[in-house]
Formats: sequence, structure tokens, C-alpha cells
Amino acid sequence: MTFFEYIAGFLFRPYTQCNILLAELHSHPKQFKKSFVFVVYGSIILGIVFLFWIFYPECLYYGVSFDSAYRNLLFINLSTPMNLLVIFLFIVGLLVIFHFLLVGLCNYIVGCLFSEKKLSRADAKNYLAAYGYGSTLPLLLLGVFIIFWVYFFEKFYIATEIAPYIDFTFPVIVFFSIFFGFLIYKWIIETRINQAFFKVSIFRAVIPELIQVIGFIGFYMVLSYLIGTFAGSLELV
Repeated sequence: MTFFEYIAGFLFRPYTQCNILLAELHSHPKQFKKSFVFVVYGSIILGIVFLFWIFYPECLYYGVSFDSAYRNLLFINLSTPMNLLVIFLFIVGLLVIFHFLLVGLCNYIVGCLFSEKKLSRADAKNYLAAYGYGSTLPLLLLGVFIIFWVYFFEKFYIATEIAPYIDFTFPVIVFFSIFFGFLIYKWIIETRINQAFFKVSIFRAVIPELIQVIGFIGFYMVLSYLIGTFAGSLELV
């Protein structure tokens, strides 16, 4: 199958596409490497998008003076551009190492516990080959949505201590509804992959995703604490 057929398959027919991938592993044993390369390229693109989304200077975006009431908005200290590289590498590493390898392997282990499959290195690589496509594609679509939102609608008004979770406005509510919609879409695709790979019911296939949701909430809380603790020392604000 062509690359674009893989993309369309995992986006709209993840259960069928996972079965096709598993059937092709005998004739194409390097699917894990292809999936890993795809995840790395996707992570680089997402790293650039999220870096721009989070740290684009608000004062420059709105065209106001730093002496105005907007002076407290989040902005990057342009005298230390190395911070941008460090944060970019952190985001890429987070997506490749944590999201793809660690979370993917946790999904595989939990899936094996609730199915008749035994843990094996070859099976883990096969699962990651499918997981890499299925978990990355919705995030890439989310990145495209963020680009269009920032360029054609607005950037967030970040003026509170834990923005934007205090100054809830209608645009913020709409954005985060769509944002979590993409995450739910990602978890649905992964559930269908689990169902095809482990040959289990939908109820067992969703268990790794429920654990992943709990881990996502915990990770977000830890990340918020770290950002609040170290942002001042890194001269990001």
C-alpha cells in the first residue's frame, strides 16, 4: 500500500488498516522503522506548531506597546533564543520518547494483560508500528487546526496566573472543545487498533486508553507545576 493509503486507512478505518498492516508484516518487516520515522517527522512539525502557539509574543501579535496594560502577557525573552531550541527539543522528545515509545509500550503491556497474547519483543514492535500511525495522525490534524486558528481567528488572551483557565471566554471554550475533540478522536483510533491487534472486545480494547487518559491528566498537572516553577529562572516570562 502507498503512504497516503496508510494515512487514510488509519484515520478513517483503523481497525481494517491495522489488520492490513499485520498481514503485510511478513513481506514488509521494516514497518516499525517506517512508523518510527513518520513519528519523528510528525513530532518535529508539531514541535514547531506548539512552540509558536504557546510562546508567540502576544504584545507583537496585538501590536501594542510593552508599556501598555498588555505588558504582563506571556512572551519570550528574545535575548535568550537558546530557550526556544531547548523547549523545541523537549517537545519533540516528549512526543517521540514519552508519547510514542513509553505510552505505546504501556498500551501494549496492558493490552496483553487483558488478552491471550504473550509479551514479546517482535509483537511490541508490530504494535508500535500501528500505534505510531494511529496516534500521530490526529495530533497532526490538531496542529493544522491550531495554525488556522492563530492566523485567521485570534491568539489567546493570556492574562491570568493559570491562563486560560480563569478568563474563560467563548473563543477559549470553543477552542478547547475542539482540542479535546481531537484527543478523543485519537483515543478512539487507538481503541480500534487495540481491538484489531489483540483480538478483544471493545470493552477490553478501551482499557489501555482509559489508563492513558488518567495518565494524561496527571502529566498535565505535573507539567503545569514545572512550568510555573522554572519559567522565571529560564527568563521565559
